[in-house]
Amino acid sequence: SRVASNHEGLTLSRSAEAELKRSSVSNNGDGISLFGSADLTVKNGKVLKNKRNGVKLVHSASATMESAAIVGNSGRGLVLLDSSLARVGKSEIRQNDIGLSYHSGGELELNENTVAENRVDLIGDLNGSVRQGSGAPTEEEIVLPDEEYPDLQAAVDALLPGGTVI
Repeated sequence: SRVASNHEGLTLSRSAEAELKRSSVSNNGDGISLFGSADLTVKNGKVLKNKRNGVKLVHSASATMESAAIVGNSGRGLVLLDSSLARVGKSEIRQNDIGLSYHSGGELELNENTVAENRVDLIGDLNGSVRQGSGAPTEEEIVLPDEEYPDLQAAVDALLPGGTVI
């Protein structure tokens, strides 16, 4: 199925539930918006080139995404707010303005994903190891320039909580 070129893409609210398989949501305002305990499962789906956010979860909404592509959205690729939760596996979040934005306090489970090539990959209470190619944080202090860290993002990703870049 395809949801394309609408003011809003797919919106679920209250306790609504939906499952998308091999579907595309593209060129809408927000691609997918879930509110108030709504629940969505996406398998082998694409959320592409929406004018604002790719997937937005608000007020205890939940989503399970497997083998999904959240690519080229003008706002955030995936955003969680207000106790929302998401399980995302074997998916890619690329080329969005902001890749993954987490301000929820709810559960966020990420397995074997690629978060890369966004203007900003991560915002919120997220470990830098979520990004592709970044390892577990190991450093308390990094003095730049440093050949081991080619850019500021790489240095920040290597910091332990409370660490410093000079």
